[in-house]
Amino acid sequence: PLDLLRHAKALCFLTVAKAGFVMSGRIGTGLIVAAKQTQSSHQQSQTYWSAPSALGTVGIGYGALAGGDITNYIIVLTTAQAVTAFCEPSSIRLGAEVGIALGPSSLTPQALSTHQKNWTLHSAYCYGQSRAGFFVGISLEGSLISPRHDVNAKFYNLPHVTPAEILLGSTVPPPHASRTLYAALDQIIH
Repeated sequence: PLDLLRHAKALCFLTVAKAGFVMSGRIGTGLIVAAKQTQSSHQQSQTYWSAPSALGTVGIGYGALAGGDITNYIIVLTTAQAVTAFCEPSSIRLGAEVGIALGPSSLTPQALSTHQKNWTLHSAYCYGQSRAGFFVGISLEGSLISPRHDVNAKFYNLPHVTPAEILLGSTVPPPHASRTLYAALDQIIH
């Protein structure tokens, strides 16, 4: 829903490969961008997007499931605390999934929450679309989502850059390579 996107604190984009029979395994990669506000006393503040921070994910699932597929996910983070959780060394994602995927068509609604050290839950909405494969099932899922420090360091040419500096700080400017992403987000949200 557009209203949800307009009020998002961050958007996470992941491509995940999953396979299994009763037990499943998943691995994937992607990025996250945080929504930021312009600071101006003369104008109404406007939303712009942070530089992207690279992410990786691994996980397992258990249930009545079979098959394998590659799925693109968008996770809409709705609170500042959820964004901060993605800046931690790792974030655990727990959820339930009911899905049917056949080739590029899919139905994958998910309910999920993230976990930090103190077991605080943060709301997020996840939408998925299968790119390829066949997968059917209902399962309980658990995933570990972690920053890819090596990719961030290489992309920004900053050996010790942290996800917090990229997403929440002002020291890492949005790169030219991300302009297509920003233009697409602006077109959808505005």
